[in-house]
Amino acid sequence: MSAHKPKRLYKYQAFNIRSLANLKSFKIWFSDPTAFNDPFDCTIRVRSQVTDEGIRRIYESFRASHRDGEAVDHEYLTPDGSIGDRFRAESREGLNRAVESARKRITEGRGVACFSSKNNDLLMWSHYAEGHRGFCLEFDSSFDPFNRALPVRYQQEIPTVDPTDLLVGDTDDAYFSMITTKVNCWSYEEEWRIMHAKADVAYGYPVESLTGIYFGAEMPYTHLEIIALVLRGFPVRLYRMKKSEAAFEVFAEEVEYEPYRYDADGRFSREGIGGV
Repeated sequence: MSAHKPKRLYKYQAFNIRSLANLKSFKIWFSDPTAFNDPFDCTIRVRSQVTDEGIRRIYESFRASHRDGEAVDHEYLTPDGSIGDRFRAESREGLNRAVESARKRITEGRGVACFSSKNNDLLMWSHYAEGHRGFCLEFDSSFDPFNRALPVRYQQEIPTVDPTDLLVGDTDDAYFSMITTKVNCWSYEEEWRIMHAKADVAYGYPVESLTGIYFGAEMPYTHLEIIALVLRGFPVRLYRMKKSEAAFEVFAEEVEYEPYRYDADGRFSREGIGGV
C-alpha cells in the first residue's frame, strides 16, 4: 500500500442505533484497540537484552528521581564511576514488571478509528457491514482529523522495541508501531488509522468532510430510506452498491432520494430513491 494518503477514506458500518446516532451527529467512534478482532493486533515484542547504553539511561533516570543523587552514586557506582553489578541485577529483576506496566500505560484508554482506502472490497462489506446489509461512509482526507490518518504496515514479524524506550524514553514511537502494524494477511484492507487520547467515545468531525454514503448491495430498502431521511437536506452524495453479473465484485451507482410528497387533500405519493 502506498504511504501517500488517498483523497478519500472509507469507513464500513453496520446498520444499528449507534451508527445512526453517530451519523446524525457527525461523529466517529474511537474504539479500544485491545478489543479488535485480531488477537495479534496492537502487539509488540520487547527485546530481552538491555544494552550497556540502556542500563546507563535507566540509571540516569533512576538517579534523577531521587533527591540525593550523590547517595545513589555512592550506593550503586564502582570507584571508577561505572555502574555496578548490583544496579544491573536489580534493573533486570524488575524489568519485566516495569515493561508490562509501561505496555499497559501506553495503550490503556487510547482510542483508534479504522478506515480503508477503498469502498468496494467484498470481504470488508461482509465483515464490517453486516454481509453487505450495512453502509460505508466516504470522507475527504484533507479535513481534520482525517488528515492525521496513518497507514497500517503489513509484515510477518511482530514489531520489536527496546525495553529502555518503554521505561525512560518517549513511548509514542512504541505506541504508533503497535497501532500501525498488522500481519500480512490483512493487507487487502489497505487500512488507515486515526488515534485519539480516549477510547470508547464518539468524536465530531466537520460536516463538510462527509462527501458520500454507499449503501450495501443487500441493504433493506427501508434502512436505505432511514439513512437518506437522517441526512435529508445535507449535500452528501448517495450511492448504492450493485453486484456485478459477470464477476465477483460490486460497483457503486449514484442514486437520488425524494421524500414522500403530500397534496392539499392530505394524500401522498411515494417518490423514494431513484436508480434503485
